[in-house]
Amino acid sequence: MNDNKLETVRLLDKQKAPYYKIEPEARPPGGWIASIRKSLNMTLAQLGRKSGMTAQGARDLEGREASGSITIHALREVAAAMDMKLVYGFVPDAGSFEKTVDARARALADELIARTEHNMALADRTPDGKEFRRKTKTTAQTLKQEMNRGLWD
Repeated sequence: MNDNKLETVRLLDKQKAPYYKIEPEARPPGGWIASIRKSLNMTLAQLGRKSGMTAQGARDLEGREASGSITIHALREVAAAMDMKLVYGFVPDAGSFEKTVDARARALADELIARTEHNMALADRTPDGKEFRRKTKTTAQTLKQEMNRGLWD
């Protein structure tokens, strides 16, 4: 079952990899709706009619998108009105979902091994740094393979 969790992460990476190159803040200053509408030489009244609202409603929609307060549902509707589709998703900061899991497993392993090192130091049994690096690496690999929910605590 645990191998299946990691395989699911790898499959997600394979499916979503083309999106990883998208810059998250590539939105035009006035928002996508206004930018696209103007590029298509479409008036607010025309967008409003195609969206089933007034020109003022279309202007309000553009304002909500520019300020970041628009809903995904509204974005889908306006995209459809402009004969387009909304593309929405999450892109991992680490470069892939598996790298996100790797980073978290390493961080958690560091915490766990550091606690052990501290307890051993209190008992005057401090092992060498090389041994702890090995244990940290092994622990991180185990945490990654297990993919327990505790990884994200």
